[in-house]
Amino acid sequence: MPREPDYEVGYKKPPEHTRFKKGQSGNPRARPKASKSLAALLTEILDEKVTIMENGKRRRIASREVFVKQLVDRTVLGDPKAMPAFLRLMDDIDREKKQGVRPVRVILRPDLEPAWKKAKKDPGHMP
Repeated sequence: MPREPDYEVGYKKPPEHTRFKKGQSGNPRARPKASKSLAALLTEILDEKVTIMENGKRRRIASREVFVKQLVDRTVLGDPKAMPAFLRLMDDIDREKKQGVRPVRVILRPDLEPAWKKAKKDPGHMP
């Protein structure tokens, strides 16, 4: 025979056996963390510290610094695959210095352009 509760069970008064125990979360598995964006992942990886040997000494530097050092070294050694990336990077830096701000890259895809924008460009054509 079930035990009688010491108080009236009802709205906002659950039975004792169904209540959360002290120190127990009501949502033990919690909400899953959102997946990181590609930009966030790349930034996190480029900010990681790595140990390198430079002139016989060990140094801890950011991955992005290693990336730039290797690109410059390969370019100086005449690697034909490194040249275009290096020149593109230098061009971006020069443009940034002239403009005083970082450039915004816009990738245009006419096939993804909304119909109202197409209609604006060509008034004779209405979808």
